[in-house]
Amino acid sequence: MITTRVLTLVILSVLALVLPGLGEHRIVIAMIPAGLLAPAAVLIERYVPAVHADSAHTLLNVVTVSGLVFFAPDLWYALVLIMATDASVGVVVQRSGLRYLSAVIAVAGTTVSGLVLGIERWYLLVAAMLAIAPQIRNYGLESAKAELEASLQLDQMVSDAEAIFWDVDLMTGELLSITGDVRGLLGFDADELVGQFARDTVPEHERLMVEQVFAEVLQTGEATWVSHIQHFDGHWVTFRHTAKALFDRQRPIFRATGVDISELASANRQLKRQSDIFDRMNAAVLVVERHGTEEGRIVQANPATRSVVGVDPAETIGKTLDEAAPDWVMDHRAELGESLVDGAARVIDRAADGSVAKALDFSLFDLPNDEFAVYVEDVTEAVRANDTILHQAEHDELTGLVNRAVLQDALERAVDDKGRRRTDRVALMMLDLDRFKDVNDTLGHGVGDELLRTIANRLQAQVRDTDLVARLGGDEFAILLTDDVTKQRVALVADRISEACATIVDFDELRISVSASIGIALVPDHGRDATTLLRRADIAMYAAKNSSVDYRFYDHAPEQHSLKRLQLTSSIGRAIENDEFELWFQPKVNLRTKRIVGLEGLVRWEHPEHGVMAPNDFLELVHLAGEYHSFTDRVIDMGIQQIADCRDLGFDLHVAVNLSTMSLHSPELPRRIARTLAARGVPAEQLVLEITESDILDEGAAPAEVIGQFADMGVMLSIDDFGTGHSSLRRLRRLPFRELKIDRGFVASLLEDESDLVIVRSVIEMARSLGRSTVAEGIEDEATATLLTELGCDMAQGYLFCRPLHPSALPEFLRTWNGQPTNRVRAAIPAAD
Repeated sequence: MITTRVLTLVILSVLALVLPGLGEHRIVIAMIPAGLLAPAAVLIERYVPAVHADSAHTLLNVVTVSGLVFFAPDLWYALVLIMATDASVGVVVQRSGLRYLSAVIAVAGTTVSGLVLGIERWYLLVAAMLAIAPQIRNYGLESAKAELEASLQLDQMVSDAEAIFWDVDLMTGELLSITGDVRGLLGFDADELVGQFARDTVPEHERLMVEQVFAEVLQTGEATWVSHIQHFDGHWVTFRHTAKALFDRQRPIFRATGVDISELASANRQLKRQSDIFDRMNAAVLVVERHGTEEGRIVQANPATRSVVGVDPAETIGKTLDEAAPDWVMDHRAELGESLVDGAARVIDRAADGSVAKALDFSLFDLPNDEFAVYVEDVTEAVRANDTILHQAEHDELTGLVNRAVLQDALERAVDDKGRRRTDRVALMMLDLDRFKDVNDTLGHGVGDELLRTIANRLQAQVRDTDLVARLGGDEFAILLTDDVTKQRVALVADRISEACATIVDFDELRISVSASIGIALVPDHGRDATTLLRRADIAMYAAKNSSVDYRFYDHAPEQHSLKRLQLTSSIGRAIENDEFELWFQPKVNLRTKRIVGLEGLVRWEHPEHGVMAPNDFLELVHLAGEYHSFTDRVIDMGIQQIADCRDLGFDLHVAVNLSTMSLHSPELPRRIARTLAARGVPAEQLVLEITESDILDEGAAPAEVIGQFADMGVMLSIDDFGTGHSSLRRLRRLPFRELKIDRGFVASLLEDESDLVIVRSVIEMARSLGRSTVAEGIEDEATATLLTELGCDMAQGYLFCRPLHPSALPEFLRTWNGQPTNRVRAAIPAAD
């Protein structure tokens, strides 16, 4: 870079060489450029960055010129003028204290050179210089004061500004200086940052951008960019920078101002996020601008408006909500407007079949600037799911008919109808299918389910649209008639229903005839409340079933039977506590040795009023009373106790008791039995648990797990009534049963029915192949016992050997048994197994 001193030397050298050739006017001619060049040089060095230097340059200029006058006396006036001008301008524009030393040297140089060179009247020029010195000094002081005040004011502004000011070496990227609110904005002292490289102050992903900024400043002289600088506490501060190129000595720099725009950037990011959310929302949002009392117009709609509402967002702009809404929404305009007063509304468009075509939720919320937003959410799937749940809660899944809860509600409303006259009738029909259990047990549940669906369709075809058909569960249905109800019409409907339900189910060579038993109760004839009507229609239905007629109207007399049933049910819990239930025992005999090998426990109820009752008279009531688990525990406890009693008498016998499906779903039962066995000191292998074949058809994990636990304990498992179900050979092989009991139905006709003989022989051979023993039930004659022995059956029980024995008669029987049927003991009462 060219400094002022070098520039001045060049000019003076040229003048010294050229001016002598100009003749006698050379001094005047030299004074003109000298007078112009001297102040111009100082001003250039002060204000032009390209030639900017420090304050010592003015002093050097004056010293240099003072020396030149001795070598070019002809230029004395010109050089003195240069010294005076340079010193004077230096006093005004330079900021260093050297400004006054330059003036002193200029005066001294003029005086000395004038004396030495013998310049005429040199003292006049010195006097002139001294005369104007105070004015120049005062001006310089005022200028310096103004500059100082401006500098202090600028420093204060820089310090107070929420910005940083920094100089960077463009060639190296080094931070040369940094001022401003550095600590406030970044948490550092300025000295901690000076000397670092600019690219190291920004995140790694912004470093390339900083290098591009440097290149832009070098090319254009300025740049503007946004970057982040890490605060002392670790968070990043966002700055907007503006930079311009400057030059100092031999290296380029740029000076930048960085303004903290973190809050603005955060606001912009928040606005961007909100805009993105607005655009990506699954719900439609329409922003409406109010216009005084006029209906507002839509000013913004998000993209979801198309999929949710079914209209193009762009086409809604400028329209009112009514103008933008689709026709089906406008069909609900009145109810929509009323509901939106409370802030929310739901509109559902249903197809002709009642299904949900579209469902929307509307809600309003206010916005600033006299605007509001309409939030529209597509809830079609939710409404459909709710309809499905409601339908499932009110309808039978198999037949599609309404269920008991809906019937109960409809019946209560029909009975309580205030507009109905006391003489108006309501009819309730209860219907139960006869022999439906045979269909299920013989042909399987799939055929049974199809039959139920067929009956449901036929029932609906026989009644009016205003009548209600319900499935109550199992094979029970109900029909509610509420319009134009007379006994004659009800009887006619009952006849049609009975005829419609009468059907024959064919399966291979089997034909099962199915019919319906119908019970009818009327309002007001048979009651004026829903509960009474349901009970009496049920009583009438069982009366029809027992009397083998198609239908029967309620009659008071049969209700007495139901009252007894209710009383028995309510006394089950008390009977268990009072030990009214007891086990009677029927021996199991080895057919080859005729030795008694075990006993089957058959439960009886010693009722204090009704005497001894067989299982068929009370087992269902035990279930209805919810006491089955307590009942089962009591029966098993009695069986285990009998094993212990027999051991005390010297008889090592196993005792069998029956379990039902419900027991197999009780995971605690094996543990309870294990505790009882341990408490009585009875080996587990002497307890036999009999489970009917139909119960083991349950493929569920719970029964299989419980059965497995029994086997692990050592308890013997037996399949009762074998041959009546449809057990697969694979399942029999997988389950740990050690005994098959052949159902008495096959044994009773064994001598007459060839097919039964084939079945029994097959069962015995299959059991032998699987390593299972067989027990024949219901043997009543010697011929049957002999045939079973020949077929290879292992054990038998039945009246041929002994009827069920009261526990008190058992010891005597065991002591006197000699293997001969003539010695069998007859029970004191008829036994029902």
